[in-house]
Amino acid sequence: MDLDRTPIRHEERGGPFVDGLNHIALITTDLDRCSAFWSDTCGLVFHAEEDGAPFRHGMLMVGIGAAVHVFELDEEITGPVAVQPMFRRGRMDHFALNASDEQSLRTIRDRLVEVGASDGTVTLFGSVPGFADGGLLSVHIEDPDGGQSEICCARTGAAFTDDELTAFVPPSEVDSPDHQLMERASH
Repeated sequence: MDLDRTPIRHEERGGPFVDGLNHIALITTDLDRCSAFWSDTCGLVFHAEEDGAPFRHGMLMVGIGAAVHVFELDEEITGPVAVQPMFRRGRMDHFALNASDEQSLRTIRDRLVEVGASDGTVTLFGSVPGFADGGLLSVHIEDPDGGQSEICCARTGAAFTDDELTAFVPPSEVDSPDHQLMERASH
């Protein structure tokens, strides 16, 4: 199936119909622990929702008009969290938040390491034209519920030297989901 990748433009503005990310939904078994984790490590502000829902939930604000919507649900409802390697976590593999700048990324990385939520590796991805021309820096996060995410920023050279960075290495063909599917199909 070939898709036309030309952006659909709003006729009056000349821009795309979509102008940002509204929210990402995240499930936790402990809303207080989850909101404290994201507040303490990344500085996100939590707003609890008091709307009579049969579960606790609220928004971790990620800038103006964007949030992580956190729902507190028992594993009886959601099933256990299965920690899986990248590309094996389902259709929504992970999300990445954007740090304001490299110094903010360093501070967040240090906080994540301090609480055991990251090994501290800073991965350098190549240039992303129009987004991170000089490369994209990323720190892996494992939240208290076993969720996988990242904190990223465009590389400017302001806070990390080359020797502090690890180049991105894509999963090998043997580890890829496509290879494993072909292996299973051949048996």
